Amino acid sequence: MTDLLSQERKQTVDNFINARLRGSARITSFERLATYLTDERNRKNPQVAFGYPIEDSDAETLFMRLIAIVRGAEPPPPDCTFEQAYDRLYTYINVLREDTATTEDIVGIPDSTKQLAATLSTLNQISNKMDKRDQDFLSMLTVIKEWMNKYGRVLDRINQDYEEARSRVKQLDRKP
Repeated sequence: MTDLLSQERKQTVDNFINARLRGSARITSFERLATYLTDERNRKNPQVAFGYPIEDSDAETLFMRLIAIVRGAEPPPPDCTFEQAYDRLYTYINVLREDTATTEDIVGIPDSTKQLAATLSTLNQISNKMDKRDQDFLSMLTVIKEWMNKYGRVLDRINQDYEEARSRVKQLDRKP
Protein backbone atom coordinates (compact mmCIF):
# COMPACT_ATOMS: atom_id res chain seq x y z
CA MET A 1 0.00 0.00 0.00
CA THR A 2 2.85 2.39 0.82
CA ASP A 3 4.34 1.81 -2.63
CA LEU A 4 1.03 2.70 -4.27
CA LEU A 5 0.79 5.92 -2.25
CA SER A 6 4.42 6.74 -3.02
CA GLN A 7 3.78 6.15 -6.72
CA GLU A 8 0.71 8.38 -6.60
CA ARG A 9 2.73 11.10 -4.88
CA LYS A 10 5.44 10.86 -7.52
CA GLN A 11 2.82 10.90 -10.26
CA THR A 12 1.20 13.98 -8.75
CA VAL A 13 4.56 15.76 -8.56
CA ASP A 14 5.42 14.76 -12.14
CA ASN A 15 1.98 15.86 -13.37
CA PHE A 16 2.38 19.19 -11.61
CA ILE A 17 5.85 19.84 -13.02
CA ASN A 18 4.75 18.86 -16.54
CA ALA A 19 1.68 21.09 -16.25
CA ARG A 20 3.91 24.01 -15.18
CA LEU A 21 6.13 23.38 -18.20
CA ARG A 22 3.06 23.40 -20.46
CA GLY A 23 1.84 26.56 -18.78
CA SER A 24 -1.37 24.97 -17.52
CA ALA A 25 -0.40 25.28 -13.83
CA ARG A 26 0.59 28.69 -12.50
CA ILE A 27 1.31 29.51 -8.88
CA THR A 28 -0.20 32.91 -8.14
CA SER A 29 1.50 33.42 -4.77
CA PHE A 30 4.13 31.72 -2.62
CA GLU A 31 2.93 33.43 0.57
CA ARG A 32 1.16 30.34 1.87
CA LEU A 33 4.33 28.28 1.40
CA ALA A 34 6.45 30.98 3.06
CA THR A 35 4.05 30.93 6.01
CA TYR A 36 4.24 27.14 6.13
CA LEU A 37 8.04 27.22 6.03
CA THR A 38 8.35 29.88 8.74
CA ASP A 39 5.73 28.32 10.99
CA GLU A 40 7.15 27.64 14.48
CA ARG A 41 6.56 23.88 14.21
CA ASN A 42 8.42 23.72 10.91
CA ARG A 43 11.32 25.87 12.11
CA LYS A 44 12.10 23.11 14.60
CA ASN A 45 12.24 20.61 11.73
CA PRO A 46 15.27 21.31 9.52
CA GLN A 47 14.08 18.66 7.06
CA VAL A 48 11.30 21.01 5.92
CA ALA A 49 13.82 23.03 3.92
CA PHE A 50 16.61 20.43 3.72
CA GLY A 51 19.09 22.72 5.37
CA TYR A 52 18.37 25.69 3.11
CA PRO A 53 17.83 28.98 4.97
CA ILE A 54 14.15 29.78 5.38
CA GLU A 55 13.08 33.34 4.77
CA ASP A 56 9.83 34.62 3.34
CA SER A 57 11.49 35.47 0.03
CA ASP A 58 13.05 32.01 -0.27
CA ALA A 59 9.85 30.00 -0.59
CA GLU A 60 9.79 30.22 -4.38
CA THR A 61 13.54 29.56 -4.60
CA LEU A 62 13.23 26.47 -2.40
CA PHE A 63 10.25 25.26 -4.43
CA MET A 64 12.14 25.68 -7.71
CA ARG A 65 15.23 24.04 -6.20
CA LEU A 66 13.17 20.96 -5.27
CA ILE A 67 11.80 20.80 -8.81
CA ALA A 68 15.37 20.88 -10.10
CA ILE A 69 16.33 18.08 -7.69
CA VAL A 70 13.48 15.73 -8.67
CA ARG A 71 14.16 16.43 -12.36
CA GLY A 72 17.86 15.67 -11.89
CA ALA A 73 19.06 19.15 -12.84
CA GLU A 74 20.50 19.74 -9.38
CA PRO A 75 21.93 17.20 -6.93
CA PRO A 76 20.15 16.89 -3.60
CA PRO A 77 21.90 18.33 -0.56
CA PRO A 78 23.72 15.80 1.66
CA ASP A 79 20.89 15.65 4.19
CA CYS A 80 18.23 14.97 1.52
CA THR A 81 17.43 11.89 -0.51
CA PHE A 82 15.71 11.89 -3.87
CA GLU A 83 12.62 10.30 -2.27
CA GLN A 84 12.53 12.96 0.44
CA ALA A 85 12.71 15.67 -2.21
CA TYR A 86 9.69 14.13 -3.98
CA ASP A 87 7.78 13.85 -0.70
CA ARG A 88 8.63 17.41 0.32
CA LEU A 89 7.66 18.77 -3.10
CA TYR A 90 4.37 16.85 -2.87
CA THR A 91 3.73 18.52 0.50
CA TYR A 92 4.57 21.94 -0.88
CA ILE A 93 2.30 21.42 -3.90
CA ASN A 94 -0.54 20.62 -1.51
CA VAL A 95 0.29 23.68 0.62
CA LEU A 96 0.14 25.80 -2.55
CA ARG A 97 -3.00 24.12 -3.86
CA GLU A 98 -5.25 27.13 -3.26
CA ASP A 99 -2.66 29.44 -4.83
CA THR A 100 -2.30 27.39 -8.00
CA ALA A 101 -4.30 28.22 -11.09
CA THR A 102 -4.68 25.08 -13.20
CA THR A 103 -6.56 24.13 -16.31
CA GLU A 104 -6.39 20.42 -15.49
CA ASP A 105 -6.61 18.16 -12.45
CA ILE A 106 -3.00 17.54 -11.54
CA VAL A 107 -3.09 17.31 -7.76
CA GLY A 108 -5.45 14.45 -7.17
CA ILE A 109 -6.34 13.02 -3.84
CA PRO A 110 -5.23 9.37 -3.70
CA ASP A 111 -7.99 7.49 -5.46
CA SER A 112 -8.71 4.17 -3.79
CA THR A 113 -10.86 3.16 -6.77
CA LYS A 114 -7.83 3.45 -9.08
CA GLN A 115 -5.71 1.54 -6.59
CA LEU A 116 -8.33 -1.18 -6.34
CA ALA A 117 -8.63 -1.34 -10.14
CA ALA A 118 -4.85 -1.63 -10.45
CA THR A 119 -4.79 -4.38 -7.84
CA LEU A 120 -7.63 -6.25 -9.57
CA SER A 121 -5.86 -5.91 -12.90
CA THR A 122 -2.69 -7.37 -11.38
CA LEU A 123 -4.67 -10.22 -9.83
CA ASN A 124 -6.34 -10.94 -13.18
CA GLN A 125 -2.93 -11.08 -14.87
CA ILE A 126 -1.68 -13.47 -12.22
CA SER A 127 -4.81 -15.58 -12.55
CA ASN A 128 -4.45 -15.73 -16.33
CA LYS A 129 -0.81 -16.77 -16.02
CA MET A 130 -1.76 -19.46 -13.51
CA ASP A 131 -4.56 -20.70 -15.78
CA LYS A 132 -2.11 -20.92 -18.70
CA ARG A 133 0.42 -22.70 -16.50
CA ASP A 134 -2.28 -25.15 -15.36
CA GLN A 135 -3.33 -25.78 -18.97
CA ASP A 136 0.30 -26.38 -19.98
CA PHE A 137 0.76 -28.76 -17.05
CA LEU A 138 -2.45 -30.58 -17.92
CA SER A 139 -1.30 -30.91 -21.54
CA MET A 140 2.01 -32.42 -20.37
CA LEU A 141 0.18 -34.88 -18.13
CA THR A 142 -2.11 -35.83 -21.01
CA VAL A 143 0.88 -36.50 -23.27
CA ILE A 144 2.52 -38.59 -20.54
CA LYS A 145 -0.69 -40.56 -20.01
CA GLU A 146 -1.03 -41.21 -23.76
CA TRP A 147 2.61 -42.29 -23.89
CA MET A 148 2.08 -44.63 -20.93
CA ASN A 149 -1.04 -46.10 -22.54
CA LYS A 150 0.80 -46.61 -25.83
CA TYR A 151 4.03 -48.03 -24.40
CA GLY A 152 2.87 -49.27 -21.00
CA ARG A 153 2.60 -52.95 -21.98
CA VAL A 154 5.95 -52.83 -23.74
CA LEU A 155 7.56 -51.19 -20.72
CA ASP A 156 5.91 -53.73 -18.40
CA ARG A 157 7.28 -56.55 -20.59
CA ILE A 158 10.75 -54.96 -20.61
CA ASN A 159 10.60 -54.61 -16.82
CA GLN A 160 9.50 -58.22 -16.46
CA ASP A 161 12.34 -59.42 -18.75
CA TYR A 162 14.81 -57.30 -16.78
CA GLU A 163 13.65 -58.77 -13.46
CA GLU A 164 13.90 -62.30 -14.85
CA ALA A 165 17.41 -61.62 -16.19
CA ARG A 166 18.45 -60.08 -12.89
CA SER A 167 17.07 -63.06 -11.01
CA ARG A 168 19.07 -65.45 -13.24
CA VAL A 169 22.25 -63.43 -12.74
CA LYS A 170 21.76 -63.55 -8.97
CA GLN A 171 21.31 -67.30 -9.15
CA LEU A 172 24.49 -67.65 -11.17
CA ASP A 173 26.37 -65.50 -8.66
CA ARG A 174 25.21 -67.74 -5.80
CA LYS A 175 26.50 -70.91 -7.43
CA PRO A 176 30.06 -71.73 -6.41
